Amino acid sequence: MERLLSHEKAPPKGLLRVSATLGFGRTQLSPLISKFVRQHPQVDVQLQLSVNPPVLKDDSFDVCFQFDRRQMRE
Repeated sequence: MERLLSHEKAPPKGLLRVSATLGFGRTQLSPLISKFVRQHPQVDVQLQLSVNPPVLKDDSFDVCFQFDRRQMRE
């Protein structure tokens, strides 16, 4: 994300809606989002963490991180 934004001339701004699983969101995404928001103060990030991932058919999120548990067991 940082690499893509570094080529833009105008600073990013607006709302970024992110959904992730509870554990991944807490351990991996939260620190990255915190750093990102400090570097881009005009971006508001809404992070929703959940054990049950949301339905991806609606337009509620811009980015969703989900994992297939069946593949993780193999």
